[in-house]
Amino acid sequence: QGTNTIVDGTTHADAYDGTWSVTVEEGVQTLVSSTSATMTDVNAELIGPPLKESEVGLCGSKRLIGINISTAYADVASDFGLYGSHDGSNWFLVSEMSTDITPDVPGTQMFSVDLSGYPEGSVAWWRLSLNDEEATIEAGSTGKCNFLVSGFDKNVSLSPTNIGGIGADPS
Repeated sequence: QGTNTIVDGTTHADAYDGTWSVTVEEGVQTLVSSTSATMTDVNAELIGPPLKESEVGLCGSKRLIGINISTAYADVASDFGLYGSHDGSNWFLVSEMSTDITPDVPGTQMFSVDLSGYPEGSVAWWRLSLNDEEATIEAGSTGKCNFLVSGFDKNVSLSPTNIGGIGADPS
């Protein structure tokens, strides 16, 4: 089970880096996105790279999705959401998992997300977003976090063909 490095995207960020990787712990497979960014303004948004539905199979399922803040950002209120797209360019909010993840406090927050209302073939791409409501992460705030997606019943293969999708800022 190999892993490929795919660069994360950000909106309004001075600099960023990140990768998607697959980890297996006690037989549980988890996608982990390593992400960091310096926010240039209060409406900066951090967006993980999209994941192709045909590979990750989120439609019609329940998953654990989360964020691990390892280096705190500034301020105390920021949203965390899951977005879907039929074409990788036009995005809609699927689940607002939190309206206040307190990005100034390091730690992991996990959310149970029920995607059973999205039948197979209804969503082609998925992506996660921090500060999607363009809230209050302060300008110049530098932090580091990991986006997490868990609960797969098959091995997920990361490659440039199943990770991608460039489109409008969903905020």
